[in-house]
Amino acid sequence: MKKKMISRIAVLAMAVMLSGCGEKPAVTSSVDPDDYVTLGDYSNLTAEVELATVSETDIENQMETELSYYINSYNLYSYEEITDRDTVQTGDMVNIDYVGKKDGVAFDGGTASGSYLEIGSGSFIPGFEDGLIGKKVGETVDLNLTFPEEYQSEELAGADVVFTVTINAICDASKQIIPEFDDELMAKLYDWGFSFDNIADYRQNVKEYLENQQEQQNEAEKRNAIWRVVYDVCEVKDPPEELVERSKARVYANAQSYADQYGMELNDFIEQYMQMTPEEFEEFAVESATSSAKEILATYAIAKKENIVISQKELIDLKEEEAENAGQSVEDLFANVSDEDYYDYVLEKKVDEYLTTVVTVITEK
Repeated sequence: MKKKMISRIAVLAMAVMLSGCGEKPAVTSSVDPDDYVTLGDYSNLTAEVELATVSETDIENQMETELSYYINSYNLYSYEEITDRDTVQTGDMVNIDYVGKKDGVAFDGGTASGSYLEIGSGSFIPGFEDGLIGKKVGETVDLNLTFPEEYQSEELAGADVVFTVTINAICDASKQIIPEFDDELMAKLYDWGFSFDNIADYRQNVKEYLENQQEQQNEAEKRNAIWRVVYDVCEVKDPPEELVERSKARVYANAQSYADQYGMELNDFIEQYMQMTPEEFEEFAVESATSSAKEILATYAIAKKENIVISQKELIDLKEEEAENAGQSVEDLFANVSDEDYYDYVLEKKVDEYLTTVVTVITEK
């Protein structure tokens, strides 16, 4: 089995994407959390959380999503055969075997068996598809053709070639048949560089992937449950405007980064992918920023009370470790992350870890 891992195809909720990725701003030294936060007694709290598990349906859905992507990418559909005629027409999907030769020698990429081609699609070089019109199922024909001068292969650009083509079947292009998710499909995908050559190994990989993702999500749910009960016993005043503005800027920066990935203007991205107007997104950003600012104030208040501190050396060591794991330099990985933001990120994790030692979590699956 090949060692490379399959890339996962995931669709994420946009609000989740934007509420993550370090949306909480750095708290400047001029802000004393005690001026805004009154901590309650969080030393003996209980948090209840319902954890999810991976079902067989989850596995099947993930497999279908991923395999459908590859089936579409490599055109691995079959098609319903036309049986009331045997002559090729424009618009038909034909199943063919072919061998392309230059100067009597087969050239790379010019041979295939059981390949589907829609007549009139322009998928092949000029003359190939037209040369099959009027031919019959079972017929073999030699097509004397010339590759375009601008063809990508220097060896074939402008070259005279002969394609020997056998027509196996005429099919209805509008009636695709999705292949079974079985070892035969795995073998075809494996030839294209897929990581698994049998369905059992692939299914096990999907199962392990989903269980790992679910475990991470469950841990996040536990932390959220802990924070809910802790936050409930705290009183947090409206945060200073500077914190709200910094947090709002982070929300917009995250949205802009996703818009850049899609090659879109920010407002177009907001409207198309978040299904909000720019005005609605502004309201969302302010609400999210205000909530985040309050939470970071509570984090700082707990850290101050419990004497949870982070040394400069610890920050440097953690950055170097993350950069090494990412295979990047510290400078590149943290080019757009301020020291204050990273400090907040690390401190938040430390406060989370502390709270797990004093809050009892009752889980239900």
